[in-house]
Amino acid sequence: MDEGSQQAIEILKEYVGIIFARCIVKLSLSRSGLSFDSLGSTEESRLLGELDVGLRNYIRCPDKRQECRGRLLTLLRRSSEKATSAKDAQLNAQSTTIPITEESDIVRARMAGRTLCRELGFPVSIQIRVATAISELARNIVQYVGRGTIVVKSIRQPKLGIEVTAHDNGPGISNLSTVLQGQYQSQSGMGLGLLGAKRLMDFFDVQTGGPQGTTVTIRKYVN
Repeated sequence: MDEGSQQAIEILKEYVGIIFARCIVKLSLSRSGLSFDSLGSTEESRLLGELDVGLRNYIRCPDKRQECRGRLLTLLRRSSEKATSAKDAQLNAQSTTIPITEESDIVRARMAGRTLCRELGFPVSIQIRVATAISELARNIVQYVGRGTIVVKSIRQPKLGIEVTAHDNGPGISNLSTVLQGQYQSQSGMGLGLLGAKRLMDFFDVQTGGPQGTTVTIRKYVN
């Protein structure tokens, strides 16, 4: 059992003994399909409801039952806060850098973006949009510069979402405004990738020109 379950047993055994305490916790977790150490804030009441069944069955005194319930509720809320903080830290730490030099790297970057989107809770339709935008940016690097990077990471500010940064050390885009207005297209299709990525995402920014090359940053927010 996880740490939260052990703490629940320690609370319950003061009222019903160790055997019944273990039974209540085990059955409650089984019926709810939840875990103390990965408990979401919206799941607290569901697990508490299962624990209530055991309390009613094994604690006859209403006052003692209410006291025990209050202590378990405090534990549930503390466990939920801890699990949420751990999840936030994990999401904040997620960052993947994919070197882009050939066509196969486009697929790798696309997959990295879609995987992170799935972990963040994006619906499939949005996962596909983000993956498509990443493909456009990565393909631009391969076709027009030959070498660069795609960085895929989770963000919490200004909102929960995914941020993708495409960078290359090429000469830059001299006619950026024309490209983004959809009024320019080279024989090889240059411009469609940037414009397509912009239309698919919630945030779009381009820094280009000079020795730093071009950096494109796009974001998609969960809500």
